[in-house]
Amino acid sequence: DTRLLICDAGVGDHLMLKAVWNDIRRKNPNTKYTLALCYPEVFTDVSDINIISIADAKLIVGDKYDQYSLYRWCWERNWNRPMPEAMKEFYGS
Repeated sequence: DTRLLICDAGVGDHLMLKAVWNDIRRKNPNTKYTLALCYPEVFTDVSDINIISIADAKLIVGDKYDQYSLYRWCWERNWNRPMPEAMKEFYGS
């Protein structure tokens, strides 16, 4: 069971994702992750993940790319809580 997470955003978003990463992993302990990142260097010290480029992620998901957008997900739900909470729900669900 491998899950693709796409973080097509700024370095601050990458740092927030890294800050909640352990929470996401705890929620899904048996899941293997592939992370598509703009700033892969933020996750160089995180083990047990596969890192790919955003370009590779776009090739993998094709027309479904927008479904992997955290900001689209927040917009559709009128999200008004902190972004780290959104990341835990979006990436951890």
